[in-house]
Amino acid sequence: YRLQRDHIDMVHLHVGDASLAEAEALFHRLDRWIDAGKLGAYGWSTDDAERAKAFPGRTNYASVQLAANVFEPNAATLSAVEQAGRLAVIRSPLAMGILGGNYAAGASFGANDVRGQDIGWLAHFKDGKLTADAARRLEAVRELLTTGGRTPAQGALGWLWARSDATLPIPGFKSEAQVADLTGALEKGPLSASTMTEIDAALSFAQAA
Repeated sequence: YRLQRDHIDMVHLHVGDASLAEAEALFHRLDRWIDAGKLGAYGWSTDDAERAKAFPGRTNYASVQLAANVFEPNAATLSAVEQAGRLAVIRSPLAMGILGGNYAAGASFGANDVRGQDIGWLAHFKDGKLTADAARRLEAVRELLTTGGRTPAQGALGWLWARSDATLPIPGFKSEAQVADLTGALEKGPLSASTMTEIDAALSFAQAA
């Protein structure tokens, strides 16, 4: 009602740890909305591989939203999504902005920014600052991400497309310049297989350092 629309293309269940029984009950209801012409399809926002590939044959379960990026490949869940024939909607494709290439080891964030808060799931920020490990890994791959005239953000999206052509990244943006940067990745396309191999090697070296 508040959207002022009589049809929604896609909705996602945003309870990543819901049980299969709970999800199935909701999906049954959403199926009725689809039958009534009010909904196109639905998906599940979950990083769990078993949930991502659950309910084979349920074609209305069309997409899975998962976190994945150069630092956090989430390979098992992405593979499960592919095996199920679903679309992988990728959240945090730039690792909360790190892979945009604008942050260095000394970058800091205030309490009004989620990256400046004390939250357990923040993997790459501590006490409002980019961790040394994240900064080291960014420097290890920065040049590789910019192959072919790409910006770091374009390279990060190209990395995802090289992993799977069933990925749909949903990066955040705050300015027209960032929108132009991100949409420019469409012209550049996926990274090459050789660059992907070099990135894997560079990250392995950086993590071992």
